[in-house]
Amino acid sequence: MRILSTKVWSPVLLALLALCLPVARAQTQPQQPATSAQPLPPLSPTASSSDGQSGSSGQRSDQEPASPILTGPQVITGGFPQRAGVPAEAVSRLLAGLNVSEVYTTNVFNATLNQIPDEVTNVGGFVDYERVRQTTDLNFRYVGQGSFYAQNPSLNNNSQDFEVSDIIQFRRWKLRVDDLFTYLTQSSFGFVNGAPAIPVPNQGGGAAGGQTIFLPYVRRYTNSLLGQADINLSPRAALTITGNYLNLHYLDPGFVDTYLADLTAGYNYSLTAKNTLGVQYDFTAIRYNPVVASINTNTVLFMYGYHLNPQLNLTLGAGPEFASYTPQGATAATNFTVINATARMDYVFKKTGMTVTFYRGIGGGSGIIAGTVSNVVQLGGWHQFNRNWTVYAAGGSALNTSLPQVAGINNEYISSFLLAGVTRQLGPRANFYVNYEVLRQTTGTANVCGLGVLCPGRFITSQIWVGFSYTMRPIGFN
Repeated sequence: MRILSTKVWSPVLLALLALCLPVARAQTQPQQPATSAQPLPPLSPTASSSDGQSGSSGQRSDQEPASPILTGPQVITGGFPQRAGVPAEAVSRLLAGLNVSEVYTTNVFNATLNQIPDEVTNVGGFVDYERVRQTTDLNFRYVGQGSFYAQNPSLNNNSQDFEVSDIIQFRRWKLRVDDLFTYLTQSSFGFVNGAPAIPVPNQGGGAAGGQTIFLPYVRRYTNSLLGQADINLSPRAALTITGNYLNLHYLDPGFVDTYLADLTAGYNYSLTAKNTLGVQYDFTAIRYNPVVASINTNTVLFMYGYHLNPQLNLTLGAGPEFASYTPQGATAATNFTVINATARMDYVFKKTGMTVTFYRGIGGGSGIIAGTVSNVVQLGGWHQFNRNWTVYAAGGSALNTSLPQVAGINNEYISSFLLAGVTRQLGPRANFYVNYEVLRQTTGTANVCGLGVLCPGRFITSQIWVGFSYTMRPIGFN
């Protein structure tokens, strides 16, 4: 009986073993993702460090989200700079927050003489919505604030900042669109409207569009529409085509509006995973209303980028800018050449971050000068001591000189700001902060406003901020 039982069960056991082996082998092998309609893989370093972080919980991140569609070779040309740090995970979510602050200012009108102090109460908030899909990353962001002056209620105002951006990924190219609208009563250069302060604002076209000369209390709005196509020619080479339109409009009389149109084409080639070379051609047209002059520039930039993922991103560029200046009523244009230069460095390591930017080229003139040669530098940084305390500082300076082709006018403005602050976390979603900022502007001794507008003078203004902010828990969406 034992021999018969063994003969009966042996074939059954062999059949079961033959069926189970393929199943077990399939379970132990890694699953291969589908390769159809997938973008080209990026040229990334062979190893990356895990020390880089996007910033402290009290800092507003300057990194792009870790979108699954941001792929391709390193791109250093165009209007979207590379960031450093480990990006936050890109998910569909809704985020909102509130901010309340008290500000003491020593010179409410930014006046040269008869400086008037005041106390200002600011109440504001923000809403940020992001929708992430397999090939798109759509983002809506709104920041608003109302300011109420204790001694000068006629100055009560509000600031508005609305931005819409989208990234659409195709197989071999990517389209990025960004529309930024701002309504302010002062220059966006060194402007603080929330907590904690942003060390270096992401304000495209600030120098060329004319936002780097401090003016008195003046209502204005700026709309900047930027679009860029990144075309992957190979795993190492990419082409960028960028278009930008900027409108700077003053609601108060006595200033000249600025319109700027810009078209850029760039070529990028990654020598290694860390080093990228680029060349960029840029055409810019600047116009004014009322019509006082027209400026056209043609710029060729030779660029170099160093990318140490995720800690460091460095971009340098320089080249000639061929300009043509035509005053109103003139029959011929005046041609001249200036050196155009641009640089940006983003560094993030563990609990410390820093950003430095520099720009030199033809500027719009901030509504008081028909064109300038602008030199603008900004830098900012932060350090998180522990989970509760974060310090940050920022500074910037802009030298704007009127074009030598403008007869009888030799204006010069040096506008600078310096900011320092500390943030104390009050739980996972609230924080208390203190900021100190000083604004200073000096002018040339022979400054003349040739446009018949109000000329800002020399001044220095100090501001002390004490505030509280709260951010709600993110609401996720599928």
